[in-house]
Amino acid sequence: FWAKWTPAVYTITYKDQGNAAFSGTHEEGHPTTHTYNTATTLKSASKNHYTFGGWYKESDCSGTKVTTLEATEYTDNITLYAKWTAKTYTITFNAGTGECGTESVTTTNASGVTLPTATHTCPDWTFAGWWTEEVSSTNTFPGTLLNAGDTYNPTSDITLYAVYSTQEAGDAFTGYAKVTTAPDDWSGKYLLSTGTYTANGTYD
Repeated sequence: FWAKWTPAVYTITYKDQGNAAFSGTHEEGHPTTHTYNTATTLKSASKNHYTFGGWYKESDCSGTKVTTLEATEYTDNITLYAKWTAKTYTITFNAGTGECGTESVTTTNASGVTLPTATHTCPDWTFAGWWTEEVSSTNTFPGTLLNAGDTYNPTSDITLYAVYSTQEAGDAFTGYAKVTTAPDDWSGKYLLSTGTYTANGTYD
């Protein structure tokens, strides 16, 4: 009589560091089983706003990173833990012709930043928020207006641009316009404005 042997097959379970449920996305073709006497090569993983640090046998992701399940090393089902490190992003605050006490800050997407307030040197202009893109040569802002005090969660390094508004007697227009007749330090600036507005976009 001759004995017939079939290598055992063990299940691979993937979790996050700390024994939490896996929250990332597996690379295509990742193994879900490991066959005894055959080495198994592990695949990478990804997660928005996090860097993948590898697979570990310990739930706290201590010890040595595992890239391959060796042929005869395992004799039971296997649990592997993903190590994630939050990516950090830099937010730069461009106050234009005004001032902001915070020039830049580094944060993770999960933590976010409470947006500061900027001030303009001219008392007639008040801070109206932060724009997510630098304005173009038209009167329209291409981005999104964010309010001071809001929590902002960046998805990449970004520069935010201060927007100012004016409150003057005879207000008749609310919108975006180019300052063409203001003092030199305002000339050519695009501002979110509520003020005395004429058909050609100039301010008194």
